[in-house]
Amino acid sequence: MDRSLERSLGKVEGKMEALLKSVSDQSVKAAENRAHVNVQLSEMERRLVGMESHSADMSLDIKAMKPAFREVADWKQRLIGMRLMIWFIASAIGAAGYAAAQWISKIIKTQI
Repeated sequence: MDRSLERSLGKVEGKMEALLKSVSDQSVKAAENRAHVNVQLSEMERRLVGMESHSADMSLDIKAMKPAFREVADWKQRLIGMRLMIWFIASAIGAAGYAAAQWISKIIKTQI
């Protein structure tokens, strides 16, 4: 019975050693994974800082372009106003031409 007890203890001891090795391996893998995650987080932080800088530059560019956009909008409004004036003048000339033609046709008919 002493031998079977020793054999059982040997099996338990072997299983304990395997378990300890497995835990140790998992601990090493976990440390490697944490290191990899930290590297990725550092890279993401670096990219974010670059994006914030780029965003600030774009914001300044947009602010610099606002006066030009306002000027284009003003010119567009002026163009619409000019078109309306041209339409009004053309209509007035057309109406005057029509009235003159009517007047001339009445004069010609009364003389005949």
